[in-house]
Amino acid sequence: MREGLSTLTDLADVRLAREQAEANRALAARNLQVARLRALLLRDLPLGAGTAPTGSF
Repeated sequence: MREGLSTLTDLADVRLAREQAEANRALAARNLQVARLRALLLRDLPLGAGTAPTGSF
């Protein structure tokens, strides 16, 4: 009986790991799309027109 419980907990651990991996993959895909969109938008911005300060602090 103890061997069966160990197998069930191992199975639950593997399922949880798989779900976490799927969530990580989805987040990585989203981050990639955001980065691509930012890169496309950045090239359309006029240089020197930003409000963020550049230089020393």
